[in-house]
Amino acid sequence: MTPAIMPQFAHAWTRAATPVKAAATMVEALLVAVLGVFAAALLRGFTGFGFGLAAVPLVSLALPPAKVVPFVVVLQLIVGVGGLRHAARSCDWRAVRGLSPGMLPGIPIGVAALTAFGANPVRLAIGG
Repeated sequence: MTPAIMPQFAHAWTRAATPVKAAATMVEALLVAVLGVFAAALLRGFTGFGFGLAAVPLVSLALPPAKVVPFVVVLQLIVGVGGLRHAARSCDWRAVRGLSPGMLPGIPIGVAALTAFGANPVRLAIGG
């Protein structure tokens, strides 16, 4: 199977074809990720919550969910620091104490599930 015999596949064997295609794929993934974060931030701006709920499925369309979840958590922490003082005053601490026992085993179970499964089953599970 040489390029002379199958000229329609000749572009696949050139060095220039692979980086250009990879660059186009990276630009598309970056565009989807940026638009997903923008849409999630817009939702949070209007409602005051829901950034992670919207960002994870949208950004998972472009990036592997195992990388998206920590990225979204860091973005949410950065954005949330600004409203921390107001949230601490208006927080229902009794409800937080009630939810905390489920959070303690839930975080390691979620991390284990996120790393144990492949990208496509996780995308399907989170709705992406």
